Amino acid sequence: VTPLIVAAGSGVRATLGILAVVPLLTIAMLTGSVSPDARTAAPARRDVRGLRVLLPFAVALPLYVGVETVLSGWSAVIPERILEVDPALAALGTSAFWALMAVGRFGAAALRRLSVSPIAILITATSAAAILMAVAGLLVASAPAGALVALAAVVVLLAPSYGLILGLALDRLDPARSAAVTGALVACGAVGGTFVPTLILLIGRDPASSTTFFVSAGLCALVPVLMLVASRTPSQTPAAS
Repeated sequence: VTPLIVAAGSGVRATLGILAVVPLLTIAMLTGSVSPDARTAAPARRDVRGLRVLLPFAVALPLYVGVETVLSGWSAVIPERILEVDPALAALGTSAFWALMAVGRFGAAALRRLSVSPIAILITATSAAAILMAVAGLLVASAPAGALVALAAVVVLLAPSYGLILGLALDRLDPARSAAVTGALVACGAVGGTFVPTLILLIGRDPASSTTFFVSAGLCALVPVLMLVASRTPSQTPAAS
């Protein structure tokens, strides 16, 4: 709903100022409420050695979020630059991005109902996404339409990654400790959403350049490697499923 409010109130600065308060209110609400599980789990947060199993996930989350932010944040800029279309028409790329995300997430949910393991879905999908991202980098100059098709497939493949990475991480801990570290893992992901696009802009200078896609492909390729490492790390709870 927020983009619609921005569009409706773009000429009224007071409306946009009110919107800026929304994330601050959200943070205040989240920090002001502490669940009983989180209070019970406070001592567990001091057990740094016991949280080593989360290290691969804490690195994979910002990498994934960063690559997703490149695709979502520039979902209108990329088609506008690649196809040289009118910016107003290119803005439909953002709607296409979220539609493709929905397809990917529902597809992953269907695979889970067929008892396909989360780690198999995650490793296969992120590996394929890294390859297709590199393909987009190769095609962006010679076959721009093909590059966009490859990027569309990347979005579908990456869509379920955040939930799978976070779920696999928490599944390796007991319930009390899971409640305590969820915020830390989410914060790790948020760091990637800022750091990775900034890094890519510094290197590639253009959101739709082949360098942007090659760097994104390299970062994306690290995610399945980290998940393979994580899958070989013993869980902290024998009841993990």
